[in-house]
Amino acid sequence: MKLVAYGDSFVMGDQDDFVHEVKRPTHSMGYDERTEYLRYNVSFPSLISKHFKISCINRAERGSGNYPQLDKLYFDLESGIINSGDLILFGITTVTRDRISLGNFKRVTSTDHGECLIDRKMINSYNTDKIGEIDLFYILSILQTLSKCYSVNIISFNIFDIPLSHLEIVPARFNFENYIGWNIKGNSLIDILNDTWGESKYHPYHTDLKIPQGYENYYTIKKHPSIDGHKKISNWFINNIDWKQYEIYKT
Repeated sequence: MKLVAYGDSFVMGDQDDFVHEVKRPTHSMGYDERTEYLRYNVSFPSLISKHFKISCINRAERGSGNYPQLDKLYFDLESGIINSGDLILFGITTVTRDRISLGNFKRVTSTDHGECLIDRKMINSYNTDKIGEIDLFYILSILQTLSKCYSVNIISFNIFDIPLSHLEIVPARFNFENYIGWNIKGNSLIDILNDTWGESKYHPYHTDLKIPQGYENYYTIKKHPSIDGHKKISNWFINNIDWKQYEIYKT
């Protein structure tokens, strides 16, 4: 058995310390080397896999949207990199990186062309809450279908955005298997870091977060989880997931 993780910088382990981006780097690793180091030595998926003594593959990418990560998951399943019985962690990042961003493309918004990728009235209405809600449903539906087709368990969770935070009551159609905290508004990695799990909270884009006093050590300058933050997230997963149902047992 192995653990395979997908997501964005929060899942990759980004520490805001790539050599080309900081004035006084604390290491001499190139971009690719540093990325691999963070994926397999800092990120919470790597810490979870080490706890359970299983191997880990981390596909997460800085700044990734959800659909590119779905593509990577599909390819890994199709090629046999992921086998039946493996466990997948799929982090759902902000849906503003998905079809909401299509409003920037004339091919999508202009009546000079046929509709492309999204309902034109919806994208031109700027109803980002509804677009994000629909995209989340599509993403979870695809994950559930892949899980059944390939007999793999996929645990999905919100990273820092909560796409359904605009709804008073989360519809039952979002009760997908292994979607952590589906009917809880405070159900993101931010809530794990801030001890606000289950509280009704809206979180802005992660760089605009206001860190509660006393929680600064869990974040980097750009509000990614710090090394301590990844340890806290991994501990939360280890202690709050029923691992036995995935045939993984605590050590």
